[in-house]
Amino acid sequence: MNKIGFWDAMFSDIGAREREALNEAAHALQMQEIASDNHDRRIEKLLALDRAQGEEIAQLRIVVDVLSSMLIDAKLLDSQIMLDRVSDKRRALEESQRPKTSRSTQDSGHPYRGGSPLREAVPEVTIDCKNCRAQVFARDTQITPIGPVCDRCYWALEMQSTNIDL
Repeated sequence: MNKIGFWDAMFSDIGAREREALNEAAHALQMQEIASDNHDRRIEKLLALDRAQGEEIAQLRIVVDVLSSMLIDAKLLDSQIMLDRVSDKRRALEESQRPKTSRSTQDSGHPYRGGSPLREAVPEVTIDCKNCRAQVFARDTQITPIGPVCDRCYWALEMQSTNIDL
């Protein structure tokens, strides 16, 4: 629906435009009701499926309990070994489903908002010193008019430029 302009208000039938807008709104409302009914039916189906799966899980638990009891009674299975293995598998499953978290705030160095997530180690960049040609880490260099130089050469050049002898 377009906006009503000045000339539309002067020379057109505003009532017709209002009726059209009301009809469009009523149609949109009907479409929302239809969509809502579809969502209600889908939710009911999901709840029924959930109940059916819960019953099936209960039946499977009964079958596993009966089979394990039969194996223990026939002395084909040691109950303690079975319990240990089940608890090990349960712990492994819980570990795999637990969300991966970063280190504590004290370990990560960020005291605010729970710290930052762990980052992968980034290899350090090395640069050739323009003065002594040694290969040094970029964090240990200074930028000079001749290019990047290592800290040792930078301070030596600074001493030479100020004529200070140590």
